[in-house]
Amino acid sequence: MVNKIFISHSTKNAWLLEGLMSLIREVDPGVDIFCSSEAVVIPSGANYKEVIYSRLSDADMFIAILSNEYWTSRYAILELGAAYQRYCFDHRSVSIQPVLVPPLDKDMALANTPLVELQIEELADPKGISMLLREIAGPENAGAVDSLNVKIAEYAGYIRKSVLKMTSLTQDVGCGAYYDEPAGNPVPKDRIVRAHETEPGRFLMEFHLSRLPAGQHPAFVSLALEYWDEIDFTEYLVFDKDAAFSFTLDDPEGALRSITVEFKFGETHKVYKAEKRVLEQGINQIRIPLQPMNHKPLSEINQICFVVTPEDMNRTDGEFVVSDIEVQFEAKNILE
Repeated sequence: MVNKIFISHSTKNAWLLEGLMSLIREVDPGVDIFCSSEAVVIPSGANYKEVIYSRLSDADMFIAILSNEYWTSRYAILELGAAYQRYCFDHRSVSIQPVLVPPLDKDMALANTPLVELQIEELADPKGISMLLREIAGPENAGAVDSLNVKIAEYAGYIRKSVLKMTSLTQDVGCGAYYDEPAGNPVPKDRIVRAHETEPGRFLMEFHLSRLPAGQHPAFVSLALEYWDEIDFTEYLVFDKDAAFSFTLDDPEGALRSITVEFKFGETHKVYKAEKRVLEQGINQIRIPLQPMNHKPLSEINQICFVVTPEDMNRTDGEFVVSDIEVQFEAKNILE
């Protein structure tokens, strides 16, 4: 049975603590939980560092909420280091329980640290939450954890939903401009098509087909967003069957009649689905439902392309801007 718990976390992850502490207290109402984000635990006028050190020194369980934000928090890292020092001195004095917040990768969460061999549970996984609660409750109170299965599933769903809401589809993405270059073309590619991110999440695509030699007509031009990791779009459908990929396309000069969005997967960037939409001059709000595409490749998307063919163009030279790229889905958790 655990008596005193120290929860170490980044202040940017404070949103998930209320639900976690509620589950812990349902398993053991008498457990003493210290979490520095709760103002009441540090009395007014008290020395912050002294309080933290004191609570670290007598906690018998140290829970580290590992996330991308955790590793940018100096205080969180110092807390983990202090807990590890206690653990090294006497393994029985403190139990270190790392728990993971996606999208941090489990294999990398403790990589290059002395704690790399520790078992990591995931807060978006009901099994992981149950394992943590069993460590707190002890074998004699395992039934208390079993009685919380529904609440545990709801909390795991809340974590996953919240992470998806905060995940940007344009962070750490590369963009490129492509076209079907005719053989022997003497004109440099960047004089025909060019793309760049003018500001975070806003991508400008320019095309100048009039610069090609007479008689040369490419089959397409394309703005491609290339992801370092695969995107699992099926996760959004868990929470909302009407979830949709959406973006804003600005065609200020009316250069386009329509555009095709290609969702690609695999090492060869094979086209899984291609969705064509008619455009108007100026601002266009495009929404593509995910449910009709709900098969395995939708969980492995690594490239999204905005493709224009000569038939889609009103003129051979022009530009368009793609921005506000996201998945729209309802906030309600289907488990609630």
